[in-house]
This record gives sequence, C-alpha cells and structure tokens, in this order.
Amino acid sequence: MVHGGCAEWPRLANLPEGGQLVDGSKDPATLIEIAWAADEDEAMGDNGAPNAADTQSTTIDVGEGFVVDGGLDGVGFDLGATTQVLEVDGCTGSPARVNPAYEGAYLGDLDFYVVEASSDGRMCMDVAFDRAALTDDRLGFDMLLWELDDCQLPTEPVVDGDIEVGGLDLAGARGSWHGAVSTGTYALMIGGYHPNEVESTVPYRLGVALVAGSENDVVACPSLPEETSR
Repeated sequence: MVHGGCAEWPRLANLPEGGQLVDGSKDPATLIEIAWAADEDEAMGDNGAPNAADTQSTTIDVGEGFVVDGGLDGVGFDLGATTQVLEVDGCTGSPARVNPAYEGAYLGDLDFYVVEASSDGRMCMDVAFDRAALTDDRLGFDMLLWELDDCQLPTEPVVDGDIEVGGLDLAGARGSWHGAVSTGTYALMIGGYHPNEVESTVPYRLGVALVAGSENDVVACPSLPEETSR
C-alpha cells in the first residue's frame, strides 16, 4: 500500500483554529503564563523556625509566582548529630523535625520561605545553584514543603505522587518538583546535605509558582525566569 504525503508541512499549521494543540518542538514549560514578582524577603535563615510572626509571608494565587535570589551559608549533614527540631516559644505542640526522613542535623544554613496559597492547586518549585564556591561540586540538597499549623510549625511534608517526602535527596545544579496544595500557609525549606563545606556560600535563584491542578493531575510547571518585575 502506498500513502501519499501532504506537501503542506508542518501538519500543525493546517489544523483548524480553536484547538489546544502544542507545537512539539516547544518546551511546554515556556508556554505557561505566570505573573512573576521579585521577593527579596528571605523568610528565615540560621536554622530557625519559619515563624510568620517574625517575617512577612508571600501570597500567590493560581497563575502567580515569585522569584528570590538567596544563598546557603554552608552545606553538609551529620547523621550522628542530635536531630534538629523546630520550636516556637509559647507553643505547646510537638516540636517538628527539620528533616522528616533522616536522623541528624544540617551543618550549614537553612533558608525558609513562608508562602500563602490563596487557592487550591499545584505548587511548583524550581531552584538553580551556582556551585563555583564548592571544592566538591556534587551538590546534594533538600527542598521540602510543609503546611504550617497555628504555631507556624511544619506538620506533614507535602508529597510528590508516590514519593513520601517531595523534594528530598535532590542533587546537581538544578532541582524542581511540584506538589498538590490546598488554600493555606506553607513553608518551603532549602538546605544542602552534601558536601560537608560549612565555610562555603552557595548562591541560588528560586522560583515558586501556583498552577491549576489537583493531586492526581499531570501538570506542567513554568520555567524559572531570568528576570522579574519589581
């Protein structure tokens, strides 16, 4: 059997108007429209609790996001150290473990960002590191997301599909993931677990956005922007 080819190529250009098709040569992440804003307020560093009473939170709705340029002052993890917990003075709840999967403590800086989700959706997180300051550039890091309780302490970590803790054991110069969230207050934590270089500062650029989608939806997240409006 012989099939005749169409001279009008690509086929996408000859389809009727009004469809939801995407050119296969384009990265879907570049097609997601997000109103990005710059946020220069780092929630809390120095391994403290992400206490919204001490720091201003950032509110985002579906189709909105923020970008922040930060840095980890020291990276590393000691599995034999006393397990780190987050506590808030005056609160009676159980202390929350900084890392829900491993006993031990981070040796360097932990950066927290408090995010108010004003709608249900999928929270997209994307971070890019500059590893030039590290002697060993095999950077390992965690980028965890929790919903906060009334004391502004983490409760259960947000999951990523079948993964119990989303954003755990990431590695390399770039890392991203997304998890389903409901309307509420969340804390995003970034900390480096490898290499053990407590004197190094590792700059990063972080983007956080809220897109439509529920827990079981397959969604695309936006690309981390190079520039943002202030």
